[in-house]
Formats: sequence, C-alpha cells, structure tokens
Amino acid sequence: MHSVRTLITAALLPAALLAQDLPKGADLVAKHNAAAGGRAAWEKHSSIHLVGTFGIAAMGLEGAMHVYRAKPALSYTDMQLGAMGSVQNGFDGTTAWAIDPQRGALLLEGKDRDAAALAADFFSDVKDASKFKSIETQAVVDFEGRKVYKVLLTRPDSIQATVYFDVETGLEAGMTVESDTPMGKTSVTSILSDYKDFGGIKIATKRVQRLPQFDVVNTFTAVEFDAVPATVFALPDAINALIKK
Repeated sequence: MHSVRTLITAALLPAALLAQDLPKGADLVAKHNAAAGGRAAWEKHSSIHLVGTFGIAAMGLEGAMHVYRAKPALSYTDMQLGAMGSVQNGFDGTTAWAIDPQRGALLLEGKDRDAAALAADFFSDVKDASKFKSIETQAVVDFEGRKVYKVLLTRPDSIQATVYFDVETGLEAGMTVESDTPMGKTSVTSILSDYKDFGGIKIATKRVQRLPQFDVVNTFTAVEFDAVPATVFALPDAINALIKK
C-alpha cells in the first residue's frame, strides 16, 4: 500500500514538471525584445511619430491621433474628437500635463506624473529586465484567441503588471495592470496586435485598452522616424500659465 507521503508526492509531480517546463520570465522578455528589433534598432533613431486613429465605439467617438516621442523621454499626444475638441497630453522631461474638453488644462503630479514619465521613455517598447525586482512565468493561458505565457513583472516599488507573451512569435500580446481611479482600483487590460515592421522595428499597429466601461481602440497607419522638431514638445500656453501661478 502506498504511503500518504507517496500519494501526495505523486499528486504534486505533474504540477512540478509543468512549472519546470515553463521558460524563465527574463528569457521571455529577451525573446520579445529580439523579435521586435531590440534596443540597438531604437538607438539608431532620435524620435518617432505615429499617425493613426483613436476610437471609442460605445460613445460614437473617432478621430485622428498623433503620437510623438523623442530621446531621452519626451512625449506629446494629440487626439481629435470632432465637435468635442481634442485631448492632449505630454511630458517635456520635467512637467507632465494634460488638456481635455471636460477638465481643461491640468498639471499631472504624483503617480500620474510618474506614469507619464515612464511612458515617455523613448525606449519604452524595449523591456529592460534589470528594472524589475522579479519576473515570474506563471502559466500558459488563452488570451484574445492566442496561446500566451502569463508573466508577472514586479518593479522595485512593488508595483506589478501581468504581461502576456505570444507563445508562437514571442512578441508581447498585451498587459493587465491595476489602476487607481476615483471609484477605486480598476483592472485595465491592453491588447497588442497587427505587428508590422518599420525599418527593422516591429510595432503593434492595433492597441486596444479594455476598460470596465468601454474599449479604446488605437490603430496606427504610418510611422516616421527622426523628423519630429523639438517645438512639438514645448509646453502649451495654458500649461505654462498653471506653472506660473
């Protein structure tokens, strides 16, 4: 008769073997970087301009969108919403800001500023494993019709994100993070697809942000490198007026 210990060991063995078969999280990050072109490809450029559309089908909104980034961490985004006006946000290396029809001009502070600065990093599409406290591969799961590795990334400040890497291509398929909102913590999932090659760099040309209320869909139709003037990142007059107060 098998001992209780033997039975327990036998029951746990398949799970242990499965865990051993999962690739290391750091290796999956490296595979994504290599498949997308890697940092070396980005180092050849000083700026990027993405042209596309921004849409929220549930609200009947759609318009043109321009995203600009430049070294080392400059950003500016302009989304046109027709009769509603435009939504703009940016980071000039020091000040993070936003302007929209409902709230007007705002200076972003605290976690909002930190998030804007992180997103403005010119190399933000290249994941740097050294910037995370831990990278743990958790399982193989289904994500938006694709088999993916589910990987938990934890930053030194303990902020976590779950990233999904396509099993077949190695490219990032999406990410889920917990965001603070006026109504409490909300889970936000980003879905990346339709990767296309632009001069040796693969960029997801369709990006869906899945919010509890609706989906925000960004579709990029053109990408241009090294043609963004520095004036694009200058602070708008409305933001300068807030700084001087």
